[in-house]
Amino acid sequence: MLPASEPPARRLLEDTARKYQELGSYEYSAVATRPLQGGFTAKVELKYGYASPKMTPPELPVPMLSGGQAGLIGVFDPQGEPARPELHSVATPVLPSLDEIAWRVASAEVAGAETVQSHKCQIVSALYEDKRRNAIGNSVRYWIDPETKTIWKMQFSEIDPLSRSGELAHWTVTWDTWVENQAPSTWLIHAGQWRADERPALIGRKAPQITGHSLSGEPFQLSKLRGVVVVLDFWGTWCGPCSEEMAALERLKASLPRGVEIWSVAEDPPDAAKRWLNERGRTLPAAIVPEHSAFKSYGVDVLPQVVIVSPQGTVVHQWAGLKKESDLRQAVEALLSE
Repeated sequence: MLPASEPPARRLLEDTARKYQELGSYEYSAVATRPLQGGFTAKVELKYGYASPKMTPPELPVPMLSGGQAGLIGVFDPQGEPARPELHSVATPVLPSLDEIAWRVASAEVAGAETVQSHKCQIVSALYEDKRRNAIGNSVRYWIDPETKTIWKMQFSEIDPLSRSGELAHWTVTWDTWVENQAPSTWLIHAGQWRADERPALIGRKAPQITGHSLSGEPFQLSKLRGVVVVLDFWGTWCGPCSEEMAALERLKASLPRGVEIWSVAEDPPDAAKRWLNERGRTLPAAIVPEHSAFKSYGVDVLPQVVIVSPQGTVVHQWAGLKKESDLRQAVEALLSE
């Protein structure tokens, strides 16, 4: 929590982030625009939805929904007329997570006010310490309705993944619709079910070493846990589904006998990881590892991922995506019964 004396921009970012963290569900549509060389403009349609476990139908195979769709509307010339899109390479934007807009803010200021979609918004310009959001030194701008704490417009820059020279893509995203705390739509139920896929590359092989520190600063080494079943939960503060995967593992941990160690593994700075865990009431012990170490050796390219290691130190399972709690339990109990 920020003190009452905190500058208005930081206070508004904090209150807005908390609103997104606490929502049971939301769905939105938006249009993202980006200037291209030669005075051309690309427009991309975005659609995204999220529903927490309390808002999802009980028959779903996973306890939450998260999914999105993106499609190129077109490329337009300086006069606003449609141009040939195949002549321009356009990647869809990667929007920052809205529930973490107040994390690791280096500086923030109210940069003005503007009405967007009939909503009177304050413009907040934020510069982040996080390299993932601030790798190029550009601030992010949010148009926030201070009454509802809803973001209706934002501007940010990212390195264009289709550019060989590291060209920047400058995006302006304007929301058309925003619906919250309602039952998920049919499209989200079909598009947003996170099913886990088995990653076979390491199965049957010796588990790569993991070295890091706990949140209290004590050394962590995976090799020190030899002789027990180990469950590793790879996660990140920017990963919404990770909270639900972790909750399932906490329930599993509470009901299992001795002989099982369950650790969460993250690359985030300790202060950010601790805050994320505290805000969500998560209690799994966390190992903080250097960037490009454990995540690289385990081939973790999407989150969450769960790895189960036998008492002999061999990888038995590695699942990418949300795994059903009953499947996790069955895999661990099978090892305990050997």
